Formats: sequence, C-alpha cells, structure tokens
Amino acid sequence: MTAIARLRPHWLRLRTRFTVFVLAGVGLISLAMALLTYHGSSQALLAARQEHLMAFAKSQAWELARSLGQVSGTARNLSTTLEVWHPADSDEALAMLRHQLKEAPKVYGMALAYAPFAFDSRKRFYAPYIYRSPQGFKELNLDSPTYDYLAQDWFLIPNQLQMPNWAEPYFDEGGGEVLMTTYSAPMVKNGQVLGVATADVDLERLGREVAGLAVGQRGYAFLITKQGTFLAAPEESWVMRETFFSLAEGLQRPDMRALGQRMVRGSSGLVRVADWRSGRPAWLAFVPVPGPGWSLGVMAPEDEVLAPVVSLARQQTLWALGGLAALVLVVWWMVVRLTEPLHHLVAAARRLAGGDLSTHVEDVRPGDEVGDLAQSFNVMVDDLKRYVQELVNAQIIPDNEMCMFVTVFYGVYGIKTGQLRYVSAGHPSPLLRRASGPVEQLPRAQGLALGIMDDLRLEMGRINLEVGDTLLVFTDGLDEAINQDNQMYGLGRVGQWLAQALPNDAPQMLDDLIADWRGFTGPVEQFDDLTLLLFRRRE
Repeated sequence: MTAIARLRPHWLRLRTRFTVFVLAGVGLISLAMALLTYHGSSQALLAARQEHLMAFAKSQAWELARSLGQVSGTARNLSTTLEVWHPADSDEALAMLRHQLKEAPKVYGMALAYAPFAFDSRKRFYAPYIYRSPQGFKELNLDSPTYDYLAQDWFLIPNQLQMPNWAEPYFDEGGGEVLMTTYSAPMVKNGQVLGVATADVDLERLGREVAGLAVGQRGYAFLITKQGTFLAAPEESWVMRETFFSLAEGLQRPDMRALGQRMVRGSSGLVRVADWRSGRPAWLAFVPVPGPGWSLGVMAPEDEVLAPVVSLARQQTLWALGGLAALVLVVWWMVVRLTEPLHHLVAAARRLAGGDLSTHVEDVRPGDEVGDLAQSFNVMVDDLKRYVQELVNAQIIPDNEMCMFVTVFYGVYGIKTGQLRYVSAGHPSPLLRRASGPVEQLPRAQGLALGIMDDLRLEMGRINLEVGDTLLVFTDGLDEAINQDNQMYGLGRVGQWLAQALPNDAPQMLDDLIADWRGFTGPVEQFDDLTLLLFRRRE
C-alpha cells in the first residue's frame, strides 16, 4: 500500500503534463492553421475580387467603347460616302442624314458641316443638323449669325488635322440643352477638306447607365473625361461641375491627384485607396475607354470583399472549440492507456541513445499498439545493430539501374593569388573573358560525369584570373536552348554576348544575358534547366 501511495501522485502528474502538452500543441497548431487558413482565404478572396473588379471594369469599358464605336462608325461611314458622292441638293442631304440617324439608335443627332462654298458654290455656309426629340426628329441649321460653326472645336480640329476627333463634352443649347459629346469625321477629297460629318452622344443617358452599375451593396462606378471632368459620378452634383483634380484638392488628397494623372494618361490598374466619399478602405479598378480617351473607375468597399472571410472565421472558431472539447476527452483516455507502459519505452530509448545496442523493452504486454511499438523498437534495435556491423565491413555503393548521371563543375579560387583550380565531371567548360577583350573557353579538365563508374578519377585544371577578367559558368540549358526554328542558342552566341557585354554588376549582367536568351528562344518551352554563375576579379 505504501508503494502504491507513492506511485499515484507520479502518474497523476505525468497524465496531467501529457494532456496539457498535447492539448497546448494541438491548440497552437490549430490556431496557426486557422490563422493561415484565414490569411490564405482572405488573400484568395481578395485576389478573386480584384480580378473580378478588373474584369468588370474592362467589360464595362469595352461596352462603352462598343457603343461609342457605333456612333463614330456612323459618322465615318457618312463622311466616306460624301467624299465620293455629292448630294444634288439640300433635300437629298437631309434625307441622307435622317436615314443614317434612323439606322443608328445610339446616336442622338447628326450634322453635315461643309467648308465655305463646298456644298454650293453660290452659298458660303451649309450645316444642317438633325436630332432626336420626344416628338421625333427635329432639324436645325447651324449656320446662324450667333453661331459660327467654323470656329467650333468639333469642326476646327478635324478640319485642321484631317483626321477624326472626339470633342470634349459640352451642353448643346441648340439641341435641347443636352449634355453631349461630338465625334467629327472630316470629308477629304484630293487633299482638301470639304467639311465634317458629326455624330452626337447623349452623355446624360450614358452617365446614368454608368452610375447605375451594380458594384456590390455600396460600391459604385464613375466616368471622367481626358481632362478629368466627371461625366458619371456617385454624386450627381459632381457631373460637369467637378473634376477629379478639383475634388482631390478639396479633399487635400495628393494620392488622389496622382491617381487622376494616371487615369487621364490612359493607364489602367488596381489600387487600394481610401474612398473619397466615406474615407474607408476600398479597391479601385480603372481602365481607359478606347476612342474618346475617357477613363472608367469601379470602386468596391474592402469590408464587402472580406465579409465571406469573417463568416468563415466564425465557423472555424466554433468548429475548433467543439473539436478541442472532444480532443480533451480523447487525449485523457489515451493518456490513461499509454502512460503506464510508455516509461519502459522511454528508458529503453535512453539506453539506446547512450550507445547500448543490446537494450530491449521488457515488461510490456503484446496485443495492443503499445505492445506492437515495443516489439518494433526491439526489432529496430536488432536491425540497427546488424546495420552498424555491416558498415566497420564494406562500403555502401548506391545502385544506378537507370544509368542516371550528374555533371559537376567544382572550383577553388584564391583571392590573393587570383588562381582558379577546378575539376569538371562531364560539365560544359566555362567561358572566360579577359580584361583585354578576348573570350576563351577554359581548358577542359578530363573527367566523367558522376554516377557512371565506381572508380572516378578527375583531372585538375589551373588558370590565373587577372584584374578585370570575367568568368561565366553555366549549365547546358543555356547553349542547348532552341528557338521556333529549332536552332540552338549555341556557345558562339554565348561567347559573342560575353564579348560585347558592358561591364556592370554581376546581377545586372546576368539579367541582360537571360533577356538575350529569352529573346532568342521566344515562347518555345525549354527541355532543360538553366543555372548561371558570373564572377569577375576586381583586385
């Protein structure tokens, strides 16, 4: 009874410690896995959302460009027709305008603005304009004492450049106080501009479509001109009254000003910003709209992006707590079953670690996993004893039934003397560029590749490197690379590059070599790996 009373506290301490250690380890691992899972999930969702935002912005920009392309195409078709065919009179010209406008539902209005006396030698000005209204098509004559169409940008710029042009958005007083932009296509015959054919776009309708794009629950889209003026915005008061830059100045946001400069220059990108409406973190995708030079932006709040991750974290926490409670019961049961015989295994392992190869685990009954472990331990000790004995008698030579081999170039460089001693086991001989300019291949040191024969003998080579000499060591993935014409890059091309390479730091020179190599191989997938080492003696 006295012996039992002494043992009981010992086993209770071991069980408690074992349980605490196991649960602490499992808890830390579970916490780490949960954090990694959360981080990975958040990054994956964020990346997916970023891709979605960018794809959404690009698709909407393409849709805008397609709609605007229909408008510009209508004007170009009309100008091309009038370059080779002249209407007989005004009625014929107006009929053509009505027909073109009827066939182009995206176009708000169209005009034929002729140069002086180009339509009729007896008439200086001629510029009919037809536009849509709730009552149907209406006609205007842009030739009036209060409106000189010859001095307007939509006429003047394409007339002088002799190429089509999108005008900056403006409010058209003659066409019903509509916010619009005009595409003008010049009519050129024998090098002389006869006039321009124009097609107008209703930007108010276009802006409503952009502002109405669904970007999550609190996201939005906006559209700015190449001058930064808002054509569509989450705040209606910004449209044609604010520019991206004036808004940035008002908010004292230099980052927004820099972003606006990228947008008006036609760049595209995806950036994390503080939403200029709420100040909260958000992601902005922006892409140019081909044609008029506008830029489309799509903004999505970051918390909406990460909402699924937060939900996932809650679920993982609940599952982890439930699993931990179940694990406590399982671990305690296992500790009760395992701790009694385990000390025998621990003692035997300690004897084995001390070098006693005759040790065995005793007093552990077979029939369960611990018994099997004890038996496996005894077998391992016997095998280890026999294995060690077989090693003090013969050298182990690895089998090579598949005739695989490895090439090696090994060198030792003396910093003070500049001497390089080297051996080559079937490896391509490196190239040496002398400081004076010539490029040569190191004298080949004889030797077979590793893995071919047991008694391997390698010949040592020696060479002195002078100050300014450059050594290039490479694998055959460099010179044996091929291009689309099945031509090899070749040692000659490597030597030519090394001879012409500008002295620079080694990483930059290797980047230049890889660029030259990739320029030669193009998209062809290479069959071998590429390893490069560049060395130059400086002093």
